[in-house]
Amino acid sequence: MATPHAFAAAVKATATANANIGAAFSTAFAGQLQAAVEEFTLAPDDLIDVKRLPVSVTDFPSLVTHLRGIRDRLASNDDKVITSGLKKQYKLYVCCIHAFNNARPTITVFPISTMGYVRALLAHGRNNPPASLSPAGQKLWSSTFDDPSPRTVSVMVSLVHMAINA
Repeated sequence: MATPHAFAAAVKATATANANIGAAFSTAFAGQLQAAVEEFTLAPDDLIDVKRLPVSVTDFPSLVTHLRGIRDRLASNDDKVITSGLKKQYKLYVCCIHAFNNARPTITVFPISTMGYVRALLAHGRNNPPASLSPAGQKLWSSTFDDPSPRTVSVMVSLVHMAINA
């Protein structure tokens, strides 16, 4: 029976062996590798943070209640908040709420499409970070708005959806 860290030791030995890898791996491994590629697609789930919302979140007040719960769990050092993705969800929603609130009075050209409005909110967020942010907050803000990920866009769309339906 192998020791619990035997595989890790073998990997380390391989990394430091400086061996010359041949031109091809086994056909069996190539087939297994291809099957894994087909099973585990790279297509991101752009709506993952929206899908993680409990079914009780149907409007902005219920979202705020949900975010308060996450904030309280973070304050009590609940590790499950970090490992479950709720901390990332919390950060995205909080940043987008601030950006939406700050940009809302400045976007006055109507009518505008939903995605046009979302793009304007995100651009305003990128160009107008809150002045009171700590260095860590500035880094979080920049990573959220400098080149918004599809997840950030989806979170902002969900806020706009809530606003439209309020």
